Amino acid sequence: MLLDSIQLMLIEPNLEEAHLDVADTAEMYKNDRAMYESIVQSWTQLYEMEDNAQ
Repeated sequence: MLLDSIQLMLIEPNLEEAHLDVADTAEMYKNDRAMYESIVQSWTQLYEMEDNAQ
């Protein structure tokens, strides 16, 4: 049940109830998906490389 909830949240994020600290991210997700995807990819690569270095 918990994993189903997490999966749903990742597939269909509820941007109307975004927390204040992620409001800019939610706005970017809605209005500039290409920029959002680019930033997500950059951060993923950055932290993936850090994890692999340890």
